[in-house]
Amino acid sequence: MKYSILGVLLAIVFSNVDDGQVTLLESGVESTAEFSSDTGRPRFTYEVRESGWVFVHAISTAPLALHIEDGQGERTEHSPSPETGYPSARLPVVSGELLQFEIEAQQGDVRSASILLHEIAESEGQRQAATEILGRIRRARRALNKNALFEEFRAYVSAQTNESKILTPTAQEALAAIGSLAYESRNDKLCIEALRPVVEFRRAYLPPRSGELRAALQELSFAYKMTFQPVAALPLELELIDSLRATRDENDKGLLRSQANHATTLGATGQLAAAAALYEQVLPRLLRTFSEADPLIQQTRIEFGVTLSNMGQKPRACELYRQAIAVLERTAHPDSPNLQIARLNL
Repeated sequence: MKYSILGVLLAIVFSNVDDGQVTLLESGVESTAEFSSDTGRPRFTYEVRESGWVFVHAISTAPLALHIEDGQGERTEHSPSPETGYPSARLPVVSGELLQFEIEAQQGDVRSASILLHEIAESEGQRQAATEILGRIRRARRALNKNALFEEFRAYVSAQTNESKILTPTAQEALAAIGSLAYESRNDKLCIEALRPVVEFRRAYLPPRSGELRAALQELSFAYKMTFQPVAALPLELELIDSLRATRDENDKGLLRSQANHATTLGATGQLAAAAALYEQVLPRLLRTFSEADPLIQQTRIEFGVTLSNMGQKPRACELYRQAIAVLERTAHPDSPNLQIARLNL
C-alpha cells in the first residue's frame, strides 16, 4: 500500500493509493516515511522546530487510533473522541525532538486520512508565568473578596492579548480559567476580555466539536448577553448549536438548552418571527425531555409569550403565561422572579 503524504505548513495529509512505499512531502521537502517493522503500520517522523507544544488531530474516513512516540521513547495511544469522532493529542515538546506518528485502523479500511499538526512556540518563562496565574485562580475560587484579584487577572489578560501576537497554549488555559471564574462571579466584562482570545485559539487549534471550545462559546455568548450585546452573542450561539447537532440527538438536553437560549437572543435582537419559529420547535421537545416542573420550561414559556405578545398575538401569549404560573405556584418560591414576571405579563 502506498501513502502519498502532502504537507502544507504543518499539515500532513496522506491517502492509500496502491501497493508500494510510503513517501512524505512536508513543506515542499520530500523525505521518507516507513512502515513500522514492529507493527506494520505507516509511521511518520516529525522534527520539532521550536520548544513549546504540538497539537495533532488524525482525521479519517474510518475510525482509527493514533499512536505517538515522543523524543524520550514514551508511547501513547489516542482513540477517537466521542465528541469529534477522531483522535487528538497535545504534547509539550523541545526544539529538535523527533515525534513519530503511527496510524491504526480500528474498523474497516482507512482509505484516506489527514494528520493535522500545529506547532506553537512557548518559552519556559511564558509557561511558568501562566502556571503561576493558574495557581492563583485556584486559590481565588476560595476567596470571599475577588475584586483585587480580578484587577490582577485583568492586567494579565491585557498583557496576553495586547503584547502577544500569538497566544501560547498555557496562557490560553490561564485566560480560560480567568474567564470561567469571571463568568461564575458575573464579572461579565472581564469574562469577555479573557474569553475572546480563548475562542479564537480553540477554533484554530482544537477540533471544531471539542468540549473545550463548546464551553468557551457558551460562557462568552452569555457574557455578551449580560452586557446587552445580544448581536455579538448570536453567531457564538449558532456555532455552539451546530457543534452539538453534529454529535447529539435532537432531544439532547444540552442542545435543547442552547436552542431555547438562542431563541431568547433572537427575540432580543428584534428577530421575532425567527424566535417564534424556534420556540415552536423547541418547546414540545423540552416537554418530552424534561419534567414539566423544570425551570427551563417555565422560562421558555414566558420568553415565548413575550415574543408572541410583541408580535400582537396576545391570547396565545396569555395562555403560555397561565401555563407557567400554574406550575410555578406549585413548585417555586412565592417570590420567584419568573412567577412575578409571568403574573405581570398576564
